[in-house]
Amino acid sequence: MENENKPTRRSLSPGIKLLLLAVMALVLLIPQIFIDLLVDSRRDYSEEVQANIAQSWGGEQAVRPIWLSFPVQKKDKDDNSNYVAHYQVDSVKMDVEMTTQTRYRGFYSAVLYHAKIKVDGYIDPKALKEDLYIDGYRYDRIAPTGYISTAIREPLGLKSNLVVNMGGKEYHLTASNASSLFDDGKTFSAPIDLRTDSLGKFSYTYELNGYKDLQFYVQSDAMDVNLKLHYPSPSFSGDFLPDERTISDSVTTAHWRLFASASTFPQTSVRDRDTRYYDYDDEFNPRSFSVSTQFTDVYYRAIERSLKYAILIIVFTFLTFFFTDTLSKTNMPMIGYLLTGCAILLFYTLLLSLSEYLAFGWAYLITCLAIIGMIGVYFWSFVRSLKATMVCVGILVILYVFLYLILQMDTFPLLVGSIFLFIVLGLVMYLSRKLTW
Repeated sequence: MENENKPTRRSLSPGIKLLLLAVMALVLLIPQIFIDLLVDSRRDYSEEVQANIAQSWGGEQAVRPIWLSFPVQKKDKDDNSNYVAHYQVDSVKMDVEMTTQTRYRGFYSAVLYHAKIKVDGYIDPKALKEDLYIDGYRYDRIAPTGYISTAIREPLGLKSNLVVNMGGKEYHLTASNASSLFDDGKTFSAPIDLRTDSLGKFSYTYELNGYKDLQFYVQSDAMDVNLKLHYPSPSFSGDFLPDERTISDSVTTAHWRLFASASTFPQTSVRDRDTRYYDYDDEFNPRSFSVSTQFTDVYYRAIERSLKYAILIIVFTFLTFFFTDTLSKTNMPMIGYLLTGCAILLFYTLLLSLSEYLAFGWAYLITCLAIIGMIGVYFWSFVRSLKATMVCVGILVILYVFLYLILQMDTFPLLVGSIFLFIVLGLVMYLSRKLTW
């Protein structure tokens, strides 16, 4: 009878194996970079789809108070150019109520908002004095009429007429090509008689459809904004955070109160009349604040954060297998470690694909069960020990539970991660006591 020779695995010294595992862990960082690029690509595509959904609704909107403009001429015999003086309102109060709705395209979604904006304010009749002294020059008002204006960033989203009530009269603001303070959006204006009794208190209400951000520009010496938003988790950004805010599961309220010191924009400015719009340097750019109803899908950020811990998951998994392999003298081949590392990287692509269809928590659970189950079965095929396999699977469960908890934390991830690493290092030091190399 011919003897059958069973193949035997070539044994490596623990030191050599540990060195090879370190090199392997570093090599696995290369596909991790490509997975990170894949996440960025999917996130960018998601934002592109969301922008397309909002394209026929209205994009990011900005709210500006009205301003008063009138032609002036410099008191200089050598300068016959015509200029336009722009006067900001003295005070303004805005009451804004926003409702939201979600539109879908495939598994992508975009949160769209509808804002009803009520504006009350005051323009001091002294703005119309005949003799203006601005930026070191004197100007004469040269015409009996001027105009009041505002700007709408995305005119498509304007869902009502702009009718300003001031001085007992109604002014219907319409789209205009008149010179404007800003190149941000479309200017709407209406002619106004420049008699002093035409100014004073004013009010108007209009409605805007928009997407993602609603920005408020500070263009007044006194500005008061009350916001009521039917959305559970908005974000606030810009130069000023709310003085007061209340966030519940369905309604968010916020209040800003700003004074002259908050505004960097000049009360009165003069520019060349032939200029379409005016560029201001950083010193005079109006400050602003925003409320946002749309985040980049949170699961993309969560997956990006989890990828930062990929090397730790790989190292801890390799160490778990290494100590089990060394102490039980199983002699797991290096290809087993490599395929295990590939399975760990597959975790992130599988999590990314499932997160686009399911809630992140469910996607994470399903992905963990699939990957840990596959690694556990693969490890058992080498060690043939249920106890050793359960220990390794248990450690993997702890690692992925820890990763999920870290991803859910906003304030203490570094502290918790440091404590966890301290415990793991202590455990590795304890297990390494029996090694003799």
